[in-house]
Amino acid sequence: MAITKKKQDPAAKLDWGFDWNDPKVGPFLEDGESISTSTWTLYDDQWNVVTDVAVTTPINVSSKTSVFLGPADDVNAIRGQVRFLTNHMTTNQGRADDRSYQFTFEEQ
Repeated sequence: MAITKKKQDPAAKLDWGFDWNDPKVGPFLEDGESISTSTWTLYDDQWNVVTDVAVTTPINVSSKTSVFLGPADDVNAIRGQVRFLTNHMTTNQGRADDRSYQFTFEEQ
């Protein structure tokens, strides 16, 4: 699983996503293949599912998936914490894969 490191202000609400056909990291999809399902899950640094930061409005269009992350439920408690936001997708050909962001929540 590929993990990209990012920083986000704990009070921010930002959109994050992946282009599964990006030639810099793949491309993963074959000709005529598209994403059928896409789910997003937030984990702590021990890979336990957490809900202390909002994950909303998932979008799945052709080869791209995205979601909004934030704001944190308790801005002060999340400062300095690490969270992993993982996208699990399945294609119309039955293939599946995960990609993740690793977030550190800091004042920006």
